Amino acid sequence: MSGEASASSLPFGAEAAGYEAGRPDYPPALYEALFQELNLSPGLRGFEVGAGTGLATRALMRRGLQLLAIEPDPRMAARLRAAVPGAEVIPLRMEEADLPEAAADFGVSAMAMHWLEPATALPRARRWLKPGAGFAMWWTVFGDPAAPDDFQRASQPFFAGQGRGRGSSGAVPYALQREARLQNLTAAGFEGARAQRFDWKIRQSTAEVVNLCRSFSPVLQMAAPARAAFLSAIADLVDRDFGGQVERDFVTLLYTARRPL
Repeated sequence: MSGEASASSLPFGAEAAGYEAGRPDYPPALYEALFQELNLSPGLRGFEVGAGTGLATRALMRRGLQLLAIEPDPRMAARLRAAVPGAEVIPLRMEEADLPEAAADFGVSAMAMHWLEPATALPRARRWLKPGAGFAMWWTVFGDPAAPDDFQRASQPFFAGQGRGRGSSGAVPYALQREARLQNLTAAGFEGARAQRFDWKIRQSTAEVVNLCRSFSPVLQMAAPARAAFLSAIADLVDRDFGGQVERDFVTLLYTARRPL
């Protein structure tokens, strides 16, 4: 899951196929750091909060981990089951999931924790972990607000006025508010909270840019005619000003901590 927090139903399930097509994988360096920070090894069993269509789920299971994948949207969960048949899918909100306490070797959440109240969700995640086990949450920011790439600058007027998400402050995305995210983990009873940043580049075609934009929560919540016009304008921008391909600067923030022994 990704996007701004909302009191209404999450919008992604209605466009599950487009969401899956639009989201690029996370950088390999993130997975390397994740395994190191959480002392992961093949065969360990953990949980994933907000698994969506299984982008992170697939990557972790390919690396030999076992996962209980929590995904509340039935349409997203259906795609998750089809894409990752080895995962055990729990089609509930995290608040409703009844995982055994102190049983998981690790816990993760990719692009999802901003939809939940940290004061309740993070202590719940901590309780599910074995003593000493680690939890990780991460987000990719599709463009560095401190150093916008060419496409980011050119497309900024199209995104003006769109929501920035729960807890965002001015131009600082939720994921980049390091001290707040570390404090959330510490307040929930974790120890050794740490943040790591990964800057990476990706080249995207017009179709890939459009699919990514289509997967954003504010875009998904537009009325159909407005959404079509918005995506058409984005496609025209890429074709006209960038020759049908853009190089993007993405930023991924990884937060890790451990349940105390």
